[in-house]
Amino acid sequence: LGALKLGIYYLFHAESKGRLSAAFKNFQKASEYDENLHEPWFYLGYCFEKGYGCKIDANQAVEYYTKSFELGNTEAAVNLALLYYRGQPYKDINETIKYLLEAAKKMNPRALYNLGQLYETGIYEEAYTFHQNLNTAFTLYLYAAKAENSKAKKSLKRLYKQEIGNANDRKEAELIVNAIPDEAV
Repeated sequence: LGALKLGIYYLFHAESKGRLSAAFKNFQKASEYDENLHEPWFYLGYCFEKGYGCKIDANQAVEYYTKSFELGNTEAAVNLALLYYRGQPYKDINETIKYLLEAAKKMNPRALYNLGQLYETGIYEEAYTFHQNLNTAFTLYLYAAKAENSKAKKSLKRLYKQEIGNANDRKEAELIVNAIPDEAV
C-alpha cells in the first residue's frame, strides 16, 4: 500500500509533476503486491489514458480500467464509458451505455450525470439510436446533484426552469435548484 500512496502523491501534487514516471512505477509495484486491489489498476489505466509516466495507450487504459471495474471501482466504469464515447481505442456507444448503466446502478454521481447528458441530448448516429428523454435526464441529474455533483446541479436547474420533470422529482429538486445562483447555469 505504500507504493500506491506514493504513486498517488507523485501523480497529484504539483511539486512532483516531474515525477510521473515514478508514479507509474509505484502503481505497477502496487498492482503486483495485491492483484485484488482496484486502485492500482485504476491509476495504471489513468496513466495510460493520459500518458503519465508512459506512452498514451488507449488499449492498455481499457485493460486496466476493466480490471479495476471488475474489482468494484465504479469510477473505472465511468472512465471506460468516456473512452469508448470519445473513440478510444474505438467508438462504441453500446459499451459507453453499458458501463454508465453499471456505475449508475451503484449511484456513481459521474455516471448518473453522464447518463443524464445522453438522455437529455439523445444519440442519433448511423449505427446507434439512443432516444432523448428529458424526464429521465432530470431524474438522473437529481440523483447526481444530491451526491454533490456540481455539473448535475447546473443541468438540473436548467431543466427545472424549463419545467421538465415529474411532480415528485421537481418537489425534491426545488431545494437544490433554489440554492444555485442563476448566473451559475
